[in-house]
Amino acid sequence: MATQEIKDIYDIILQYVDEDTDLTEDYMDKINRHFYAYIRNPNDKQEETFKRLRDALIIMWLTELFKKLTKQVKIQLKVGVATAKTALTNAQIKSVIKKTITSDKIKDLIQANLDKSITEITYVSNAIKVNSDRAIKDIKSNIDKTKKAISTELMSEFQEYGITFFIDSAGRRQSIKNYVNMKSSDMAINSFRDAYLSELARNGVEYGIVRRLPTNAIECQNCKSFDNKILAFSENDKGFMTVAEARSYNLFHFFCFHYLEPVSEPDESKKEIVLSEENKKSKARNDKKGKSFGLLS
Repeated sequence: MATQEIKDIYDIILQYVDEDTDLTEDYMDKINRHFYAYIRNPNDKQEETFKRLRDALIIMWLTELFKKLTKQVKIQLKVGVATAKTALTNAQIKSVIKKTITSDKIKDLIQANLDKSITEITYVSNAIKVNSDRAIKDIKSNIDKTKKAISTELMSEFQEYGITFFIDSAGRRQSIKNYVNMKSSDMAINSFRDAYLSELARNGVEYGIVRRLPTNAIECQNCKSFDNKILAFSENDKGFMTVAEARSYNLFHFFCFHYLEPVSEPDESKKEIVLSEENKKSKARNDKKGKSFGLLS
């Protein structure tokens, strides 16, 4: 695959991600402005107005965002399949269509990526109501304090993200805008890569070399082990690690920038993979959870 071609794909993904992030930032700013207006003058009428505006803005944001994500996923499906066909031609690999991997199965896989992202973003969005309702409850329960004192305390508490944050599994506050940025990027890359890999598999590709999208992001210890190594698309008698096994060691993890370039003949010198401690820990976690890593899983 030409370097310029894959760079163009990545640049388009970044453009979509920027649009999703800008949209989210705009709505989060509006929600926070209404929240600050309430805590400057916390009374029943202001509370009612804030809650009505907050709920309406959340619905509008999610509706617009999910429309954009749906459109982006459909584009990445087409781009992934088209890129796979180009890669097959460049690698001079003769297609042997596998009937078990249909176009509909590939579409279902990409739809699953979208559904998962929509579910997770919706869940995170609930934190906006939780955060603001808690603040309102605190105001009402602190009747012994002046409104000015309460307002000052709340302004200080919500200074960094306003109320548009959620608590992650480690107990840290995370900005919803930043979360959407990463989730949108991961969804777009995953949709492209899954469509691309599945189309390669559908055309009977047996081996691929691990490449990385042109990003300045720091490479993680889960991926370094696989750089420029050759993986097999299925079990083989040559001793090459399979794509499914590599995924169990966390290649193609959340927000991963790697993909596979098909090769007609596997290079034996690119077979040996030295796994990092992070790979081994990831494998143990995935085994414990009973995760399956087939190409279409």
